[in-house]
Amino acid sequence: MARTPTKEDVLQLGDSIKADARLSRIDAELKSLREKYKSALKQIEEFEKREEFVSHIERGKIYQWDEETRKNSGSQATAIVLLSDWHIEESVEGGKVTYLNEFNPDIAEARVKRVAWKILEYLDRYCPMAKVLYLGLMGDFITGYIHEELKETNHMSPNEAVIYAQDLICGVIDLIVKKWKGKIVCVTVHGNHSRATPKELIKSSAANSYEWKMYQDLARLYGPEPRVTILNTEADHNYVSIYGRLVRFLHGTGIKYNNGVGGFTIPANKMISKWNDSPLKADLTVFGHLHTHAVHKLLIANSSLIGHSEYGLRIGAAYEPPSQTFIVFSKNRGAHFAVKMYCDDRDPSTEEILGKMAVDHKRVRRRIVFG
Repeated sequence: MARTPTKEDVLQLGDSIKADARLSRIDAELKSLREKYKSALKQIEEFEKREEFVSHIERGKIYQWDEETRKNSGSQATAIVLLSDWHIEESVEGGKVTYLNEFNPDIAEARVKRVAWKILEYLDRYCPMAKVLYLGLMGDFITGYIHEELKETNHMSPNEAVIYAQDLICGVIDLIVKKWKGKIVCVTVHGNHSRATPKELIKSSAANSYEWKMYQDLARLYGPEPRVTILNTEADHNYVSIYGRLVRFLHGTGIKYNNGVGGFTIPANKMISKWNDSPLKADLTVFGHLHTHAVHKLLIANSSLIGHSEYGLRIGAAYEPPSQTFIVFSKNRGAHFAVKMYCDDRDPSTEEILGKMAVDHKRVRRRIVFG
């Protein structure tokens, strides 16, 4: 028969339970301390590794990117600007191109002014070490009368247009001379729109080009200016050696691709390969004519100032905002990169276009009623 616990037994049991509870708490605290100790050891180990890595970096003197190092790096680069396909006297009516664009001589002047200031901005931003700016004047500054309908739609005759184009080009050159300290070398080629004949000529294309005559006038005009050089040619191609690398300038009339799937870079590269099979093997070929900006291994294509037109819409040409091209050409790499200089501050929005089209949809002529 079990013995009835006494008061002393109960007290002793209570003490034992308290002791067990205290031991349990101590064990839990020890376990927590051990985990914290392990965590602390791991953090110390990681800290020591980071300290060793930082110490190695300091010993290796990797982070030496101060201003003095940049100045003494010996980087050499110059800038090339491509100007072409302005078509300054041509008319593009918004309603005839679904309001993707609008163009006239006033808009042309505003766009040229924007490009001129962009040249200065990009010289400072992308190529502050440049001492020479190569300004490619690559043709089709005027539209001319190469198609019969242009006699009715152009805002100016070819003679009037070429005078206006010359004034705009002088405005660009004069602004750069005034605001920039370097030299300007203008590399010129005439386009196909500036011809004075109905059909395109080969042997006498320069002699019958309004633009070629304009370039001669520019050479005489800037003859007294020591910081401006005009390099003219009667050929379709003009060449300049920059840091020992040959750059070929042309308008691009002979580059045709008929909307091929591969684009114009395929026929252009074929032509370049043929042209390079001569003593004049160019490291870079630049051209306009196609109103399309493109950068490829051996070529850079310039877009246009006029932008999207009725002709482009008819043949299914891709919409492209009007732009000209700024190129950084380094001594070590050649054409380092090319960037668009947009002629407008933004593209028209879909809402704006649809709003203008809605107005056209509501325009109805008054009915004529007899009697």
